[in-house]
Amino acid sequence: MALLPGWLFLAIFLTIYFFVVRRNWSPHFLRFHIILAILLDTGSQALATACNWSPSIVFQVKPMAYFWMTMAFIQIFTVVECMRSALSGVYANIPFISHTAFIHSDLNLFR
Repeated sequence: MALLPGWLFLAIFLTIYFFVVRRNWSPHFLRFHIILAILLDTGSQALATACNWSPSIVFQVKPMAYFWMTMAFIQIFTVVECMRSALSGVYANIPFISHTAFIHSDLNLFR
C-alpha cells in the first residue's frame, strides 16, 4: 500500500462517487453504504494525517499507545457494525456519519 501513489485512492473514491453514488440507476441502499465507507475512510485518513504532524516524542509515551489501540478498536467496531447492517439489509446508524451519508446519497435534495 505504501508503494502506491498518494493520489490513487483519491482517484478511486472520486470515480466511485461520481459513477455509482451520483447515478439514479443504483439503489439508494447501495449508494448509502458506499458513501458511508468513503466517509469513514476519509475520516481515518484525516486522523492519521493530523497525528503524523505531531512531534515524534508524542509517539514514544505510553498513553499514545492506548490512544492508537482505542482508535483501532473504534474503527474495527464501526466497520463490523456497518457490515452487519449492510448484510442484514438495514441502514447503519453511526452518529454524525450516517446522517451525512444519507444526505450525500439522496439525489432528490439537489433536484
